Amino acid sequence: MHAGSDWHGPLRCAVRLWRTFATGADAQG
Repeated sequence: MHAGSDWHGPLRCAVRLWRTFATGADAQG
């Protein structure tokens, strides 16, 4: 399951960025 790890990396990074963006937008109102 090497392919899984291939997309797992970028996916985690994207989720982290999305979470940060969502939190920032929510904090700003």
